[in-house]
Amino acid sequence: MVRQLYRERHPGLSPRHRLDAQPRTGRRVSGRPLNIKIISLAAICFLVASTIWAAILFNGRQPPFHRAPATWVLAQSSLSNILTADPPIATRMFDHRYVYITARLGSGNPVPKGWRSVPTVNFKSYAEFSAAVSGGTMPSWTKAVLYDPEAWPQTPYNEQINVGYYMRQFCHLAHQQGWRAIITPGTDLMNVYAKLPGETNAQAFIRYNIAGTAARYADVSETQSQSLETSPRNYKWFLTEARSQALAANPHDIFLGGLTANPLGTTASAETIYHAAISVTNVVAGFFLNTSKIAPDPIHAAQFLRKLAAHQHPAR
Repeated sequence: MVRQLYRERHPGLSPRHRLDAQPRTGRRVSGRPLNIKIISLAAICFLVASTIWAAILFNGRQPPFHRAPATWVLAQSSLSNILTADPPIATRMFDHRYVYITARLGSGNPVPKGWRSVPTVNFKSYAEFSAAVSGGTMPSWTKAVLYDPEAWPQTPYNEQINVGYYMRQFCHLAHQQGWRAIITPGTDLMNVYAKLPGETNAQAFIRYNIAGTAARYADVSETQSQSLETSPRNYKWFLTEARSQALAANPHDIFLGGLTANPLGTTASAETIYHAAISVTNVVAGFFLNTSKIAPDPIHAAQFLRKLAAHQHPAR
């Protein structure tokens, strides 16, 4: 009965398979029978304790984003676009030690000279990251690394279908090098996983516990919610569910949502971005913000940040 219910809720996964387990090779895993009752009781106790502890931690040491300092992640290109539109608000919001500015391997330090932000190398592939570490090509300025696995050519298919395993490997390698690990899996990964009839990528993302798997070994994790920001109700539902999974897996994870000035290729007004953001003021600790250089995206992003700054307490 337990296995039947599990398969109904998690098609494509066996009760013994975890997303961060070793990639399957086709061989059947054998082992000694386990006492299911003891394991179930222990699992229930662990989940209850984790949930309580996560709630305590979030309300204490990980404040919601409107109580500055807030955590931000953004690409060097997005920062440049916002700096061009409004230098004072970009400096006010992003010149802080809890802001991660990312660049691809081979680029220069993405943090403006004199700023306190954290220089971060952005990877779409664990294989590329591993090769850079072993080959000694990682920049000397690296303080954090980001893994962004999605259903695109930049992420090898083997990493897409074994995303949990490679997120874990990425975090382990980052921590071995003394760097912070940021994990940001895309919801489009659900296009390579079995989905229920009529199920959206966001719903499948929750059912497969991708947020929990991403957060388990990470310092910072983001659930890419930006495609839902024009619907604050759905946006809040998605991030609330994902945050619950993330903090249950790792109470120390800094959990972020996604925001963009151009959701699904359209232009979002400052009001749209702002209303999405404030709908989750008690859910997330910050955001991954994406802004293209195409007008009026940078201006809208800057206007959003000004509205948000008025909503926040002064940053320390």
